[in-house]
Amino acid sequence: MTNDALGLGLADDAIERLMEGITSGVLYAFEVDWSPDWVKPGQVHAWEEDGVFFARCGECLLDSPPAEDRASAEAWAHEHGAQH
Repeated sequence: MTNDALGLGLADDAIERLMEGITSGVLYAFEVDWSPDWVKPGQVHAWEEDGVFFARCGECLLDSPPAEDRASAEAWAHEHGAQH
């Protein structure tokens, strides 16, 4: 889509707004609620947001405090989960 939009002679800001609209539509179309069933036994769900890492306890679904790396976030989730 971007390549085709570039060929239309639109201003850069118009192309950027168009791409944002397409992206938000795609994200909305595939928005789903996370499920603990998606995580293999012994593992935890972990992710990065704005350079900070989090992990979710598979038992109570509590999210870890922000961590500097994925391993620290996952360690918190494992330790927390062991308390259940």
